[in-house]
Amino acid sequence: TGGRDLSDQLLGGVEIWVGSVATWECDVMGHLNVAFYMAKSMEGLAGMAGELGMPHAFRGDAGSTLVVREQYVRFVGEALANAPLRMTGAVLEVGEADMRLVFLLHHADGRLSAAFQTLVSHVTARDQIAFPWPDRVRERAKALAVALPGAARSRSRPADAPAARSARRHDASTAAKRKCSERKLRPRPARPCCRRPCRPARRRAAAA
Repeated sequence: TGGRDLSDQLLGGVEIWVGSVATWECDVMGHLNVAFYMAKSMEGLAGMAGELGMPHAFRGDAGSTLVVREQYVRFVGEALANAPLRMTGAVLEVGEADMRLVFLLHHADGRLSAAFQTLVSHVTARDQIAFPWPDRVRERAKALAVALPGAARSRSRPADAPAARSARRHDASTAAKRKCSERKLRPRPARPCCRRPCRPARRRAAAA
């Protein structure tokens, strides 16, 4: 999915999360712990789902939801206790049932704290089987499409992995789950208790 080019400091997408750093979310040095960076990215994903037209994706009675398949995080600027933060999000790529998203976590003064590339799949909430995006989500994704900001580019890989490759892996995983479900439903043949004949059978054989 193409889009406009963006600066390293401003995504230009939509605001999906606003909050701050709690003291108990920090390590002994007073910096936001990595685990809570990830937690905030998941809260941002819930906000992004609403922007894509799926506001109930993470409710208990949802028919479909989003699951994270891959995530790349680039940490840029430390966040200290009580620091206000805001997160913006946009769409990088759209597949048949997958979507690659980008989130930028900013300080109040606009400095970048962290950048997230997240690959999600649209799945059934009960069985987590992937199925195509509805038209309304595709239309909204087009409106939120951007080019990958420089701040979110991978520094450890030669190129950012395309959503199509992860989609193929997910399709293979979904097919394996279906085969497993079919095997569970298939009646199993009765098995003998052991390889040796039972005692009554040995007696009948000796009498014959």
